[in-house]
Amino acid sequence: MGVVSDESMLVGASLNTELGRRYKRWLSKLHYSDRAQARYSKTIEDLCRFLGQKELVRSSPWDLRNFLINQSRNGHTHDALQHDLIAVRRFSEFLHLGGSRGFVPIHMVKMRASPRILPRVVSPERVYRLLAAAEKPRDAALVELLYATGCRSGEMANIKVEDVVLPAKTGHLI
Repeated sequence: MGVVSDESMLVGASLNTELGRRYKRWLSKLHYSDRAQARYSKTIEDLCRFLGQKELVRSSPWDLRNFLINQSRNGHTHDALQHDLIAVRRFSEFLHLGGSRGFVPIHMVKMRASPRILPRVVSPERVYRLLAAAEKPRDAALVELLYATGCRSGEMANIKVEDVVLPAKTGHLI
């Protein structure tokens, strides 16, 4: 049974609503996070509202571009629009896997890349203050390792003793 096998019975907004409901179940079955499921589902609901009675499976690249423009005018940031586009791409995959051939080739809708924001760098003076404030040698070692390697806190949390090599009193991460 395909995703849109009941397509002939449902039309317009009711078909879109049913597809949105099935899409949400599909995301759940694929173990998308609750946050991603809510975000992607909301994007498709917004798209359905934007299209009105026009069926999602009959939308064009222009419909999707106009939807993104509308989202932008409603205050969505560039990053939020990127997330909207990803949600619509996942929805397109969902329809394709379900046997629908009517949905627009989403690869035709492009957006410019998000501008890269450089990470903040801690000044050497601040590192010295952190080292001086460390109450235990372990804390000072963690600050030093973070600063010297540039690793993230999550990476630091997963470091194992066997990951650190200390030949001749020097160290580096493998």
